Amino acid sequence: MILEYYNLLLKLLKNILEREYHNISLWYFVSFISGIVIYFSLGTEPSFIVILIFFTVSILLLVLRHNIFWRFISGLIIAFLFGILISKYRVSTLHVATIEKPIISRISGTIESMKPSIHGMQIILKQVTIHKTKKLLEKIRLSISQKYVKNIGVGDSIDIIASLYKSQSSIIPGSYDFAFYAYLASIGATGYAMSSPNIISHHNFYINNLVYKIKKNIYNRLIQVIGSTKGNFIAAILLGETKAIDRQLMKEMRQSGISHILCVSGLHLSLVAMIFFISTRFLLNLSNYVAYNYNIKSIAATCSLLGSYCYLELSGIQIAATRAFIMTVIFIYASQSGRSIYPLRSLAIAAFIILSISPEYVFHPSFQLSFVAVLSLMAGYEFYIKNQWMLGESKGIFSSLKFYLASNIYSSFLASIVTAPVVVNQFYTFPTYSIPMNLIAVPIMSFFLMPLSIISLFLMLFGADQYCLIVIGFFINIIIESARFANSLPLAVWHVGYITNTSLITFLFGFFWICLWKTKWRFLGIAIMFIAIILMLYSPKPSFIFDAHLNALGVKNNSEKLEIYANQMSEFKRLYWANWFGQKDATIFPLNKYTYIADKITLLINFNNIIKNDICQNADIYINIFDNGNCMGNKITISKDILNKLGVIMIFCDHEECKIVANNNKRFSF
Repeated sequence: MILEYYNLLLKLLKNILEREYHNISLWYFVSFISGIVIYFSLGTEPSFIVILIFFTVSILLLVLRHNIFWRFISGLIIAFLFGILISKYRVSTLHVATIEKPIISRISGTIESMKPSIHGMQIILKQVTIHKTKKLLEKIRLSISQKYVKNIGVGDSIDIIASLYKSQSSIIPGSYDFAFYAYLASIGATGYAMSSPNIISHHNFYINNLVYKIKKNIYNRLIQVIGSTKGNFIAAILLGETKAIDRQLMKEMRQSGISHILCVSGLHLSLVAMIFFISTRFLLNLSNYVAYNYNIKSIAATCSLLGSYCYLELSGIQIAATRAFIMTVIFIYASQSGRSIYPLRSLAIAAFIILSISPEYVFHPSFQLSFVAVLSLMAGYEFYIKNQWMLGESKGIFSSLKFYLASNIYSSFLASIVTAPVVVNQFYTFPTYSIPMNLIAVPIMSFFLMPLSIISLFLMLFGADQYCLIVIGFFINIIIESARFANSLPLAVWHVGYITNTSLITFLFGFFWICLWKTKWRFLGIAIMFIAIILMLYSPKPSFIFDAHLNALGVKNNSEKLEIYANQMSEFKRLYWANWFGQKDATIFPLNKYTYIADKITLLINFNNIIKNDICQNADIYINIFDNGNCMGNKITISKDILNKLGVIMIFCDHEECKIVANNNKRFSF
């Protein structure tokens, strides 16, 4: 009986996969991404021998079994293992030396890159020598005050006194891990300059130096003509320079849901490619000789590709823009070779190329938001094609305006809804008015800012860009004032708090299920996404959060709200903890008592090495920040050694037990 059910199920799956034959390959990319995620989530390094055995068995299964179901399964396993192998290779090529403790020393190195910041310049130094300890580091990230910035450029070797420290890990376990990305970028220390840089030698023949000089001249011109606020706004769009944007402005843009226009993305590169294609084709069509004797479409496509690549280089090769450029290359190649274009496959190829080079990008907000948004728009367009009768005819001015408004509302709504879990998972908040704000910002970006920005770059060559930049400033002001107005409205930001990674992965799996399959069983993805949303709503909150470096304690009070007890804590970390917990802010109280209670669990902190026996006996959780101490917690005892290893911990408690959650994956941190 069981064998009959097994054969029946196998036959059913075989029939489904045969109908979905052209979409099967897309799931190999999903499996490839899953392998990367699993690798970086493991606490220990996976065995190469075990991976090789599974890889060999899967290939044999692929070759020997002709059943489409087993070929599909073996293909998924191969793609999954390939993701693990790519990640393992990426990590094995790193040999990152780091500093063990904060140090002030004279250092020397070569400038690899430079970016303007609010207070001066942020640079990456490579081949760094720390003279005090005679230690060599591959790279460090250094902030230089404006008063110390001289006529330095990319490729210059400098000597400077700096204060260095380790890159910070995640502020709360499971949140964005700064040390993880620093490690994979080979950055062994972070710090700030304490003296003016002494230039040892100039190197003016590097390509990077040439690109930097072009970007520097453009940046200085923007600031000179339209001021710091608007100049840095357009510099973010053109040059990818976001570190010098006013923090309040960036906060308002983020909380109004339009901060994505400040990050060089697929939208920007696609607009640049389209501008080059249309303008080149228009100019070539002005000549009858060229129009009749040459393939204008092919020439325009080539110019579009070259123009978009130059923009990609100028803007710093951002993740989303790289994705758009790869898709543009595939689109142009397909159109020139007469092949049919399959957008979903080109998106998957772009993801594969990017993650094969830098697999850690799978955790980056830019990668996640870019690919999920584009995939949602592709699926939404497919739905529109099947139901375009709902908008009626698009002939005439009013019908065209109706179509344009409806399509913008539709695409903004779709992208906002689908990317909402990713936004919440990364930033713990969601902008309530993102859809109306995108209806204002995106058309201004598409029809005015990007075309005028490209024109202004050409006019800069002749010193005739002033009026064009002033007009750009006018449209930037509209966006800025709109963002400020949106932030002034009630309930402008929804403080959701963190959601578990399990719920996010479940949601994305359901989303992929809907987008990648084409037959009716795709609608099973709606049920999967619904389950994921329920899991998100019931993401558990810890009873306690403790930061051993700051001696800061977060306590969940009787109203399920976070209270913070600390004698010193920065505003950034206070707000981060509060937003993570689902609050706009949190009150800070002095850490001056021994016992704290949450969920009827008593926590005892030994912060001055004076603990009375009667207090000690009633403690469910005991945290000892000193080497000695005789107390034991009834449920958990946390020693100084554990705190030194884990740094920041969360404690989840129920009526029976408590458990610790921490950043205990030390394979990719300092």
